[in-house]
Amino acid sequence: MLSSITEQFIPRLAREGVILASVGPVTQVPATADPVALRQVIINLILNAAEASRGMKNACVNVSCAVGSSQPTIEVKDNGRGMSAREQKSIFEPFYTTKTTGSGLGLFLSRNLVRQMGGEIELESKKGGPTLFRVTLPPADKV
Repeated sequence: MLSSITEQFIPRLAREGVILASVGPVTQVPATADPVALRQVIINLILNAAEASRGMKNACVNVSCAVGSSQPTIEVKDNGRGMSAREQKSIFEPFYTTKTTGSGLGLFLSRNLVRQMGGEIELESKKGGPTLFRVTLPPADKV
């Protein structure tokens, strides 16, 4: 799924001056997840990361997948401006946005979708960047 999504968005983001790359080995990591909902979450994270990176020197978004702590993990990392502690506290709240456009619902809905699948979404960021979103999901054998 990650390969399909990144291949779909590489040309679009390249036109916007952002490099989208898959990082690490391409392996299948079985997880318990709704594929439609997970696809939407990943696309949202990639597009947010691309927007945060746009205009930066060597703007880049990296997507990776692995099994960490026995849980399937998807990470989306950008080299954008990063977030202050205040922004980080509010980022998953409905209608919160730092953008001039958008509803401020993307990350709120993404977190709800991930939690409905039994997973969690975490944020690591600092002012000046980078920003990393980590999605952990239940392993397929824990159904």
